[in-house]
Amino acid sequence: MSWYAQQCAPHLSASVGLMLSEVTESTVETIVRANKLLFEAKQRKDHKLIIHAFDPQEKLGMYCWADAAGQNRRDGSSTQGILVGVAPERLFEGHVEKVSPICWHSSKIDRVSRSPGAAEARSVISGEDYLFHARYQFGEFFDPSPNVFDVDGTVK
Repeated sequence: MSWYAQQCAPHLSASVGLMLSEVTESTVETIVRANKLLFEAKQRKDHKLIIHAFDPQEKLGMYCWADAAGQNRRDGSSTQGILVGVAPERLFEGHVEKVSPICWHSSKIDRVSRSPGAAEARSVISGEDYLFHARYQFGEFFDPSPNVFDVDGTVK
């Protein structure tokens, strides 16, 4: 389930991530919930992750959405959810556009968050890191030998 959620099922990432954090303290209830999640995934076996084709002349941008849930895990830690996608630049202007997801992530926040606002801030910081990395990789498509001493130039 973890591999499936990471590769092509972002809609399952949060549930799978929360269950993975319970592995060391699993109970029969955990197995029952895992089986229910597997049943839910099988019910959506025809789910498709769509990567949209954009006109080569279309100016595209990379976007990141980040969210968090404060202290929602069994041990009191918090969870972050991040999605990075590619869409036309008109999205910046508030237009509704097709977005192609290229990266998503749902996991425990590394640092202790004492409030929901702190968890949100940590998830946005992580989201910015994911977005920066995705833009760097995209830059490598245009320059296979980027200057590693000018990472910001490649990202721009």
